[in-house]
Amino acid sequence: MINLIMLKITKTNKYKIRCLFFIVLILFATELTGQQHCYDYLLLDGSEQLVTFGMDTTKNWWAITEPFSGNYRLTINGIAQKDYKEIRQLTFSPDGNHWAYFSRDNSQWYLNTNDTIIPLPGSDVGQIDYSPNSQKMAYSYFEGYDEIIIIGEKRFREYQRDFKSNPTIYLSQNAEKYAWVVKRGSGFALNISGKETNVFDEILPIGFWYDGKMLYACRSFNLWEIYKGNELISSNYSQVFEASINLKGNVAAVLVAQTGKQFAVLISDEYYEPLTGNRYDYVSNLILHPYLPMIAYNANLYQNNLVVLNSTEFAGGKEQTGTPEFTYDGEELFFIGCDLHCFVNINGRKYPLNNEVSLDRYYAKKPGSNTIAYVTNTSMIVRDFEKEQLYSGMMVDNLVSPRYNWRNGVYEALGSINNRLYLLTCRF
Repeated sequence: MINLIMLKITKTNKYKIRCLFFIVLILFATELTGQQHCYDYLLLDGSEQLVTFGMDTTKNWWAITEPFSGNYRLTINGIAQKDYKEIRQLTFSPDGNHWAYFSRDNSQWYLNTNDTIIPLPGSDVGQIDYSPNSQKMAYSYFEGYDEIIIIGEKRFREYQRDFKSNPTIYLSQNAEKYAWVVKRGSGFALNISGKETNVFDEILPIGFWYDGKMLYACRSFNLWEIYKGNELISSNYSQVFEASINLKGNVAAVLVAQTGKQFAVLISDEYYEPLTGNRYDYVSNLILHPYLPMIAYNANLYQNNLVVLNSTEFAGGKEQTGTPEFTYDGEELFFIGCDLHCFVNINGRKYPLNNEVSLDRYYAKKPGSNTIAYVTNTSMIVRDFEKEQLYSGMMVDNLVSPRYNWRNGVYEALGSINNRLYLLTCRF
């Protein structure tokens, strides 16, 4: 039923009516535009109490519900698993085709995977990691103070692994080689396929190179060095802040400090030795191109905000600069910045964003498009920065950060309202 308020027909009211009519048309057109692009799908109907939910970076979504008090059920891509007393450490493989998690039924622990459930004899569980090629998995559990590590058919017993500070089990491409950090007195060593490095004051593992050599940074006293296997490839740093290696194991980078300045070091076989970047007052937020020897990061020099792509500098926002991101295919580097007004920078070109945006959230981008996606407190928003239009679907109470799913060409986010879980999508 629609209630209409009748106005006395005067010249003033005629003007008001015309304005109201055009406002309604604009709102209707805006809503219709959103409906043409954005669709929402019910994933869980609320019959079980929704505890938490999320997505990986590929194609998967998951949710934990509480069907009974103290019992929890994991649903992955719409398939409900058995309920347990506890669920821990859901892990997806890099390609998104495999997953694993730990579960507990009273005092019995299990390893649950896509196709099997393995009872674990230990008193507690540890870590799950996949090889870069997604074909092999490592996991661990505890028997007293000993940690049992399983990699395929191999079984290892460790009692001094630095599990709390660095729980990762590093695997080579095909998982034929492995590495983890162990405590040795007041220092640390790296166990690389059964052989230990020297003891250092601090170790930062980076990952396996494509040829099976382990890449890591280590500190003795106040000096940091970088090794590839037994070979010293770079040294004389006062600090190492961040390190990363790509899935193929042929490009790596670290952010370091030396003589009061900070800079990036790029490691690739395309360069005879590690490539040192320009020096700045501050660097952070290191990211790697998916497959090329290219890196990007935030930098600050003389109070000027920058985003650096290898040796190319892009001006950031004078007030704020967001974290740089590559699109999934590496074709575009983009970031958000704010001067008096905010903008999006794509491969060095600025596009104004007429409305203010928040830089503390994650943005997703479809390569080659004029759109970016992000979430607010109530919905997923897709902004067309050339047409200056916003698109959105339903409003919800809680959301996770969006992703661009290149497999189906859709922006996606998860949102919940009234204990129901929805997949929010927008296609462009």
